[in-house]
Amino acid sequence: MIRIIKSREPKCLTKLKEDENNCYDNLQDKCLTITRQLLFKDQKGLCAYCQSVFKFTVYIEHFIAQSVDDSKELDYSNFLGVCSGKYYLDKKTGKHIEYCSRSRGNKELFINPELNSCISTIYYDEKNKIRSNNRQYDSDINVILNLNFKEICDDRNKAFNNLIKSIFDLGLNLNLTKLDIYRKAIISLNNKPIEFVGFLVYKLQKLIDFHLSN
Repeated sequence: MIRIIKSREPKCLTKLKEDENNCYDNLQDKCLTITRQLLFKDQKGLCAYCQSVFKFTVYIEHFIAQSVDDSKELDYSNFLGVCSGKYYLDKKTGKHIEYCSRSRGNKELFINPELNSCISTIYYDEKNKIRSNNRQYDSDINVILNLNFKEICDDRNKAFNNLIKSIFDLGLNLNLTKLDIYRKAIISLNNKPIEFVGFLVYKLQKLIDFHLSN
């Protein structure tokens, strides 16, 4: 996860809330499209939970579930853009693993991608699993959101290996040192996040720390 900084809520959503009889089901058509586009922009095109790239649809997740507090069902501040929550193992048969919002359902979630106090607890272990040094958040990540099944951990590792190859090919052509390559890559990722960006930046920073300590 990376911290999400929200824009001001769309005017159409504010207008929709003026009628107290409106509920989430009334978020439709143009306003729904605008809301999804803004979530895409705010989240740099990445799922709020797993950081996968949005391929087709930005699904809207309520951080505070509607079943818990329906007074926030039209609050943009309570919206998160998430992936389909289906990791397909075989698209022909439809066999898949459920994660992110699909795994969560309407269960209460404590780790909030909008709060730096939550994001700052996150780290990644030697098996490419996303973890938190906060026990409740770690449970959310592993149990509620199911973000550490083998296939997605393998995808994170593959993304990192691909990144290392690409930045070294570029860096060597520019006669940069390893440290310079890592540092420039982090700046680039922060400016233009890509899939699994939190994991990639974490791994690069670990490489920097290792080189500086030796």
